[in-house]
Amino acid sequence: MLVGKIFQKTAMCAALFAGLVVLGGAATTARADDCYHRIQTREWKLRQAIERHGPNSWEARHERNELAKAQISCNVR
Repeated sequence: MLVGKIFQKTAMCAALFAGLVVLGGAATTARADDCYHRIQTREWKLRQAIERHGPNSWEARHERNELAKAQISCNVR
C-alpha cells in the first residue's frame, strides 16, 4: 500500500515536471520567433529610410536606434 502511494506521487510529479518542460520550451520558441520578427521588421524599416531619405537622415538615425533597441531587448547585441 505504501509503495503504491509513493509510486503514484512520483508519477504525478514526473508528469507535472514533463508538462512544465514542454510548455517552457514552447514559450521560449515563441519569444525567439517574436524577437526574430521584430529585428527583421526594424532592419526593413531602416533599409526603407535609407532608400527614401539617405543614410545620414534623421529618419535613418531613428531607425538605427530602434533596431539597436530591438537587438538589445532580444539579447542579440
